[in-house]
Amino acid sequence: MVYTTGCDIYLAIHENGINDLISRLMSEVPSLFNFGSSYIAMYPHLACNDINAAPIDPEDPLISPIDISGLPPVTSNMSLNPFPAETPPIGTPVPFNLYIPIPSPDFLVQLSKLQVDFYPGNAISLPSTVPAPLPTQHFAIHAQTFVGATCPPLGNRSLQGEQKHLPRVELDCFSLDLFAEGVLKNPNTARFLNVNLNGLDIVGFKPDGLRHLIDCYLMYFTNGVLSSVSSSVNALLAETLNLESLLDYNPATFTLQISPSMTVPNNPAVEDDQVKFFMNANVDLSGEVISPPGGGSGSGYGPATSKSIIPRPGSGPSDLTIAISQNIIDKIMATLFAPGSIEIEIPAGPPPPAAQPWSQYGGPPLYIDYQVEVSLAGGSVTLQNPTSSQPNGTILVKDLTVSWDSLNFKINIDLPKISIPGISTPALVIEGVTIIPAVNIPGFSLFGGNGHNPDISIPIDLGGLESQVSIVLEPIIYYAVGNPSVTNDPNRWEFYVVPQLPIFVIPIEFGPKLTTAIENGIATFFTDLLDPFPGPVQDAIKSVLSDALSAIGGAISTVLSDASSLAESIVDMITNANALGLTTLLDNAIQSYFTGGSPQFTVPDPYVVKQPNTLGTQVISSSNPRVTITPGPPMINLQIPIPYLGVSVNSSEIVFEGDIGP
Repeated sequence: MVYTTGCDIYLAIHENGINDLISRLMSEVPSLFNFGSSYIAMYPHLACNDINAAPIDPEDPLISPIDISGLPPVTSNMSLNPFPAETPPIGTPVPFNLYIPIPSPDFLVQLSKLQVDFYPGNAISLPSTVPAPLPTQHFAIHAQTFVGATCPPLGNRSLQGEQKHLPRVELDCFSLDLFAEGVLKNPNTARFLNVNLNGLDIVGFKPDGLRHLIDCYLMYFTNGVLSSVSSSVNALLAETLNLESLLDYNPATFTLQISPSMTVPNNPAVEDDQVKFFMNANVDLSGEVISPPGGGSGSGYGPATSKSIIPRPGSGPSDLTIAISQNIIDKIMATLFAPGSIEIEIPAGPPPPAAQPWSQYGGPPLYIDYQVEVSLAGGSVTLQNPTSSQPNGTILVKDLTVSWDSLNFKINIDLPKISIPGISTPALVIEGVTIIPAVNIPGFSLFGGNGHNPDISIPIDLGGLESQVSIVLEPIIYYAVGNPSVTNDPNRWEFYVVPQLPIFVIPIEFGPKLTTAIENGIATFFTDLLDPFPGPVQDAIKSVLSDALSAIGGAISTVLSDASSLAESIVDMITNANALGLTTLLDNAIQSYFTGGSPQFTVPDPYVVKQPNTLGTQVISSSNPRVTITPGPPMINLQIPIPYLGVSVNSSEIVFEGDIGP
């Protein structure tokens, strides 16, 4: 099934996920659903319905206290003329004083259950007064409330003076069940969202006439609120959203402008027990999408104790499904592989190459120092369906350009110490005339077999080569177990794109270029070494060097007369996977770049939502600021367990699926 047919981004939320989230919110932040007088808030066991809650914030009470002790009494001071007769005279004022103190009863209002049910409808049993079964594209709501209050005893109905509180007695309670059904989008409007209730009934409320009247006005009021909410959501769709927080662990900027798709039959759609949104998107992505190893993740998490792939424990539609089309993936990958975005060093070190430390392979008498830095850019992206070996599907990046920005080698040769004997010849004198002067060249030593201080060091610079390669990336989400001894190191889900090896094949022209460079380097080295000596001495040194090089091995015994044998040996050393293995080094470096840096995104488990309590301390009556409601702590903390988070790729899109724990 392709989710993004006719759109760029698909989002589906299952009714089970919404209902589980509501239940958890009721359990962890009960003060948002239970309101009562201060006395009832102090003694929540007096509530009409047991509050099955476990607040995660110690400041959060089970019941939000509401203070109405400041309600003013009903008073009236006026004069009446109740006499139509002459006694007493007409017009004589008669005083009439009214003073009725308003008692502040102990009371409670509880929202004990709140459920949603999307078409075709199977979570809520609707009463006969609400259309059932649900019509196509409709949803249903069930809300169960409990209300209780105290009443003055029969002999104490009238309270005098400042006595405004009722005696502490048990609450008189009753419950009401509200059922409603409606649509997210009215079929008669072009607006994207137009939430509207078509039916509402408060079950258990008598008499019927009063119930119908309350139902009517409640639905009228609710639809007015839903209309305002719909207008706000529709207005948000015209905004450009900066989603940088979604890539919080990488220095990337991700702006997204979305608009409803007009090419799907229903948008939003209420079907399959889900609400589905189909959106088109304009994405502007810049920056480094994937951080290099050691670049820091920004999450503050330490190294995970372990990582594993967790299979989904259930079946059927996930609580949350997000699908991103090939169009959006192309834009993300274009940023990922933009020129200069990915620079890989072997070994890792600070750029530029001049500051990069040299690494070494091999040992005396023949070993290599190397500096390698490459950059990746370009390529085309193809999404590929899952296979038996790659069950998540893959992202194929073809014709990716690998630029060998730095490809420096030093071919080091250690030679045994060689002593050159002195040369002395007498002068040739004929008839007192010196024909050939005496030659007296003292002996000297060459080289010395001094370990990693090479006697011969030949620099080779091959920077600037380019090659075309392809990389297969498999998206994977790991469950990482945090270290309990590290502060802020929770369990979490981590998303990576993992290259599948092998990645790189050395191009055909690489070998000849390397061989030529080595031969030229060897020739230059010996030219520079021997030029200072006179011709006869050069011949003598060459003879001695040949003997010394023979001691190192036959592969380089002819270095002075034929450099190609040494070049072939070094090419094999650099490229052979059983030796230095430049191919393997680059494979491992690319894999480390994608998997050794920070994940593309991280979701803690449980996911903690911290939001300011927007209700705060509210004044119920502007004329009497002493009448207030204080629902819980200043911050709302909600922990949402995430038992599963997964990713898959098909030929059209990349799909993320997640479940919410009960």
